[in-house]
Amino acid sequence: MLFDAHLVAKFEKFDFNDLLTLLKTQKRGFYIFIRIKYDPGELAAYFAELKRFLDKNLAKKRKKGRTAITISNGDAHDGINKETWHVPLFLPKP
Repeated sequence: MLFDAHLVAKFEKFDFNDLLTLLKTQKRGFYIFIRIKYDPGELAAYFAELKRFLDKNLAKKRKKGRTAITISNGDAHDGINKETWHVPLFLPKP
């Protein structure tokens, strides 16, 4: 998925648990890349919260053969941040 600054109005915030369910139910090796550029401050808090959620529920970095997600987001002022997580084979118990 790609949303540049002029398309950001079409971006809809989503429930993080829905994203986690999507990732966990895919065939191993599935990969999704979300890139969004926005005006300064516009979605920064939302993506910071998403990244904290992914840090808590997935493992960092991409591993071969594992379902993974990369989030690339930011603005011209603060720069672009890109991070990747994968679904581990064994999820820790809450």
